[in-house]
Amino acid sequence: MGLFDAANTPLSPPEHAKWGALPDAQREQEALRMQIHAAMVDRVDQNVGRLVAALKTRGAFENTLIFFLVDNGASHERPGRGKKDPKAPWGTVGSFEAIGQSWANAANSPLRKWKVQGLEGGINTPMIAHWPRGIRAGKGSICREPSHLVDLLPTWMELAGKDAVYPAAFRPLDGISLVPTLHGKALERGKPLFFQYGSWQVIRDGKWKLAQAKSGPWELYDLSTDRTETRNRAGEYPERVADLKEQWYAWYRACTGKDWKGAAGKTKKTPKPKRKK
Repeated sequence: MGLFDAANTPLSPPEHAKWGALPDAQREQEALRMQIHAAMVDRVDQNVGRLVAALKTRGAFENTLIFFLVDNGASHERPGRGKKDPKAPWGTVGSFEAIGQSWANAANSPLRKWKVQGLEGGINTPMIAHWPRGIRAGKGSICREPSHLVDLLPTWMELAGKDAVYPAAFRPLDGISLVPTLHGKALERGKPLFFQYGSWQVIRDGKWKLAQAKSGPWELYDLSTDRTETRNRAGEYPERVADLKEQWYAWYRACTGKDWKGAAGKTKKTPKPKRKK
């Protein structure tokens, strides 16, 4: 399909068990996990189809902008929480299973890692835009402009025109409009994209991405030549690492009013005292 270029997208190291090495019983179990996952995807597909059919019935399909995107990377979790009936067949209401690390690794391939992680397998997600009367980029075209969810509101505001008024009392918008990409044009983003979730800190500035897990060393990647983050360039560009890191600290300070103390320095909730019976 042309989504990836082999020249700059080496396959990231696999982090899952080899299928052929699994016992037959475990392979059947793992296959069932993906069958249930596929069934859920089918439910989504059918209901998107219902929305499309309704728009066509109303004569609004050709002039409706549809954005479809998925969550932040396939989940590696095997839930150990919540109510679960061990006797319930998988996929039924009483069960609580997930695809787990191996399938998440495969689902996010060729990108590294998975949901909650700051590498591309955890924060990069495909998005489909459909708008027959509005998109000028060409049917089936692929846009590679780095974008973020913070860009959606500015996009909708530009499309709404004078009917959309952003309250002056609110803090300035972080994102920019994606409308140029609908016409096949590049974005002119004036500042980097910033991320902080869980134990990961990330900044993306053009082709460069700096990422840190917990309080570990910052890793630098050139996504234009290494889309799958297989070569850490931090040792080659210490000045760039220092600059991007300081920008990330400044962004965090602007958002929270506090200095970043590292993942280990986060404020922990004080546990409530247990009541005596």
